[in-house]
Amino acid sequence: MQNVQFPRRFEHAHPPVRKVNERNPYPFILMNLFLSLQAACTAPMLMMSQNRLAARDRLEAHNDDEINRKAEEEVRAVHDHLSAQDEALTKIVETLAVRLNGAAQG
Repeated sequence: MQNVQFPRRFEHAHPPVRKVNERNPYPFILMNLFLSLQAACTAPMLMMSQNRLAARDRLEAHNDDEINRKAEEEVRAVHDHLSAQDEALTKIVETLAVRLNGAAQG
């Protein structure tokens, strides 16, 4: 079997293969330990923050729902008022039309 070598431009993408039983050198083991400890200490804080944000989002959604219901009631009241005005104006126009027709004939 031939020894295949990658061109130099691919060295960063294909690091040299280590033996199976070979361990990481000292600084990398320590760095891995520190990063694992940092992740273990950060995870509970992140979870608490997410729970707090979720509770706040639920409260905001509830408040938004209440505001939307009140706005819907107000819009319905305005619509009913405008419908009543429309009916009143229609009656006024009909009354004026009858009076104008009566005055034109008489």
